[in-house]
Amino acid sequence: MKEFPYETLKLEAEVRETYLNGIFFPAIKKQAEEGIFEEIIEKTAYRKGGAYGKGRSGLVARDFVNRMKKKAGYVGERSINGKMLPMWYFLEDPTITKFPVKESVLYLISGSGFTQSVVHVATGCLQLGIHFVAMSYTPRSHIIKCADNHIYIPKKMEEQYIPHNHLLLQLAGKHRPVDVMGNSFETGAHLTSLGIVDGIISYHKTEDKVQASETMIESISESISYVEHFNKKLDEIKEDVMLFGEVLTKADHVRMAASGEGATSLKMGMNRLAHTGFEGFERTIDFIGSDEYGPPGYADIKKDYDVIVSTSSFRSSHSIAICREASNGDAKLYLITSRSTENELQDKLDKYKIKQPELVIYLPFSLPGREERFFDLGVRHLFEYVAAAIFEYKGISKEETVWWHIQKEIE
Repeated sequence: MKEFPYETLKLEAEVRETYLNGIFFPAIKKQAEEGIFEEIIEKTAYRKGGAYGKGRSGLVARDFVNRMKKKAGYVGERSINGKMLPMWYFLEDPTITKFPVKESVLYLISGSGFTQSVVHVATGCLQLGIHFVAMSYTPRSHIIKCADNHIYIPKKMEEQYIPHNHLLLQLAGKHRPVDVMGNSFETGAHLTSLGIVDGIISYHKTEDKVQASETMIESISESISYVEHFNKKLDEIKEDVMLFGEVLTKADHVRMAASGEGATSLKMGMNRLAHTGFEGFERTIDFIGSDEYGPPGYADIKKDYDVIVSTSSFRSSHSIAICREASNGDAKLYLITSRSTENELQDKLDKYKIKQPELVIYLPFSLPGREERFFDLGVRHLFEYVAAAIFEYKGISKEETVWWHIQKEIE
């Protein structure tokens, strides 16, 4: 049996760094110098808000909303300076209520800018007069034309044309399912949203929009520094990563679980893996959410399934429950956690009566502060790098396009 192509994984890591440092960050800094983020932060602070997107962009939007609530405090309570921080919503939340025109802001995320449902929301905002910010890589897209403010997130390669019905093309098997970059746009949009949250928190403290914009840029720079750090540390966990890649290459039924912000990173990684041969018949991959199956994992974990649980501190009740379900159901358990839990992991496994995992991958994060954010970024990049290597391993990718695009063709 041939060896798992670790060098392809490292190549993907190199490409990611090239995009972040050479293309994405310069574009973001240029927009900051033009004062774009000062205005966006000022128009976002203290307003009822929300975000929306579909597919991977939708995951970024959900994560943005969750962090605005959890980190910035937008849950309908007063801030440290006594001002109200209204609730934030993902636009498909069942509890969403009316958005007052002059007191609301929406973020719409679509790389192409032509995703039909996002265009409908953009048109509605324009008609109702609701302030909205568009994130897109297409300067002349419909949502940018309608937007009050827009953030340009560059992508790696220019498309000759943009297919307007992505969903039908993907169902037909004709739409490119995987971009090796993991998709560069969503990577940039994700880091930008993390920066905006930090910029908003800064604005709460100082009411200084210039400083808030600078804080945002510093936050994005820190995230990029962590990705560089993570890539350098990959060799320290090389054997575990290669073994993990071989497991995912052979697995027939994979189930994944994480909670909180970690769920977004895991779902993005799962999206990459889904296109490595999990066609939904004899090979399946799925995410077990705490709100999707009743009791966590109750009917979805079976004997010999490969169950992957991602948890930075092993304190999440959902992650613990899934680990126990995997143990009780004789499934194969794989754990991704942070290096800081290594000394106490065995005690926690014993405490919660969880069998010894088949493999534990300890992700490095020695950069101070923001440990949970760095762990989530590490999880996402780990899966996207491994997915790129699996394509090479299984002969799905074309050698001449491995740097930029992986296209699955129909015979």
